[in-house]
Amino acid sequence: MISPDNDVDGLVAVLRALAERHERQIRLLPGLTDAELDACPVRVPDPERALLRQVSGFWVGTAPGVYFGLGGERAIGEPSNWDHAFGGSPDCGPVGTSLFLHDPGNGDTYYVDVDPETGRWGAVFASSPDFYQFSLVYQARSLTDWWRALADGIAADLGEGDSTDIDYMPGDSGSNLASAWDGRIPVVGAIPYKKLHGSLPREAAQSLSDLVAHALVVDLASVVPPARLDIDYGEECERRGAGRFIVVPNPEYPR
Repeated sequence: MISPDNDVDGLVAVLRALAERHERQIRLLPGLTDAELDACPVRVPDPERALLRQVSGFWVGTAPGVYFGLGGERAIGEPSNWDHAFGGSPDCGPVGTSLFLHDPGNGDTYYVDVDPETGRWGAVFASSPDFYQFSLVYQARSLTDWWRALADGIAADLGEGDSTDIDYMPGDSGSNLASAWDGRIPVVGAIPYKKLHGSLPREAAQSLSDLVAHALVVDLASVVPPARLDIDYGEECERRGAGRFIVVPNPEYPR
């Protein structure tokens, strides 16, 4: 199990303060009703429900800016379109196992892990076809934690002064809003299952018990995000153990 901070009230306060201080640079979308959240193809649990009732997404940067929000730009204000924005792509896994969050317009995909059995939302990932190696980035332990990292990056970029006349886009100042594949983000290696299984607690090991010896595993419980994962693009990944493990069951090149 990975343990996010999930400080919903703190995040909402920071976002609202930023939107008030930098109204040209950050624009919040209103929260969704319970009926709208219930229309989501995957269950929206707490603490995410508590967050999305207050803020459902935000635009960052000089208009039109860059959008971060539930379902990405495919679903802004259109809950009826959500079935086109949740899972079912090679990058995000099967339908019901992920939830689309952000499209930077360059082919990269940002999404949050969804446990299809419990409905729990987990970590946030980014996937890119432009990086054959290290194609998967572990962005944050939860949606709330990721948005807080983004908000802190925006605050660092814009500062306390008047930003009315600033033309701004995320990442301009080298903050954590820069590309998920920024060279400053550390790389975490995947470990062959045969080297890992003996060191895991019994409950955690149960979710991996069917793996072959050369399967690759990243244990996110010991990783501080953001981190690039040593997994090649196109390798079939699975998220197991309530989101704790990233697994490549049949790697093309065993290590």
